[in-house]
Amino acid sequence: MRTPPPNRPPDNIWFRLLIPAGFLFCATCLSWVMTTFDRSGAPVVRWINQYAIWAIGVETVAIVMLAVVAMTVDGRQSRPTKNALPDPEGPGKAEWNQPA
Repeated sequence: MRTPPPNRPPDNIWFRLLIPAGFLFCATCLSWVMTTFDRSGAPVVRWINQYAIWAIGVETVAIVMLAVVAMTVDGRQSRPTKNALPDPEGPGKAEWNQPA
């Protein structure tokens, strides 16, 4: 396993927040589909039938906002700093030419 370069920026927390948001979105969509086949009238089924569209809308907005923030922060983190020394082997070559 290759070790990350020492000057690697820290991981972007916003991308890590997208994972549970996406999981919740998928779980809501699947539960909404599953309730169409259930006629038991359980409280969970009634709640999903009443509020699934609203929940999916809120989750969609949250995922889009998290994605935009994550990409913006990632773009700012990946920019080279003004005081950074140039890589003598060229951009990016020193990181990828190391033995595995």
